[in-house]
Amino acid sequence: MRHKYWYKTLVSRRFTNKHCITLSLSILFLIVAITGILLISYVKGANSPIGLWHYKLGLFLLMLSLIHVFHRK
Repeated sequence: MRHKYWYKTLVSRRFTNKHCITLSLSILFLIVAITGILLISYVKGANSPIGLWHYKLGLFLLMLSLIHVFHRK
């Protein structure tokens, strides 16, 4: 709920470095969630290419989330 207003005004505002981090964090979260759903639904067996993408993107999401949190303080 904290970002509700930010998403509504996304189109009308100018982007700064801070906005790019939040936007990329949102897009990356969506991609990680989709790959996780694909892993649960369709992939059978370990070490699939989708699983490796999910793992690497998840680590990148963690790093980007920490940058976002510490940048806001």
